[in-house]
Amino acid sequence: MEVGTIGAGTVAQAIASHLVAAGHRVMLSNSRGPASLNEVVAGLGPLASAGTVAQAAAADMVFLAVRWSDVPTALAGVPAWKGRILVDATNHIVGQTPADLADLGDETSSEIVARHAPGARVVKAFSTLYGQYIAADPQDAEGRPAGSPTSCGRSAIWQPPTSPAPPTSSP
Repeated sequence: MEVGTIGAGTVAQAIASHLVAAGHRVMLSNSRGPASLNEVVAGLGPLASAGTVAQAAAADMVFLAVRWSDVPTALAGVPAWKGRILVDATNHIVGQTPADLADLGDETSSEIVARHAPGARVVKAFSTLYGQYIAADPQDAEGRPAGSPTSCGRSAIWQPPTSPAPPTSSP
């Protein structure tokens, strides 16, 4: 799958690192242009590349990870979405702390994002997580979610249930 990012900060880089590790091609973009991302792309490996916002936005799935105040500018001039997926990882924070929220009136932040990306299928994700939590390995060596008690039996990787021994027939 071809994936793009609009924004290349901590959140976009964390998402991109997981995507390239899973074998997906990722094109990162930012407002400063592809050349500003050479070091980031080199660190992510051969499946990562840098491009313009328009190039990244042409991917099958695009992650929007910019400051709230940059949303209109970041999405301006993007090619027609034509039903492609736009994952909205923004927060409507306008100040220095998470408590400094923009007044959205009766709309949700994703409704506002969707208005700036007509034709996109907008999905809200990652907005409640700091970049360092997204970047962390989501599972321990035995497939359990990081931080879970070892006795809980949960697994980040689906494993088929252990089948009991087949019944024996009695004579």
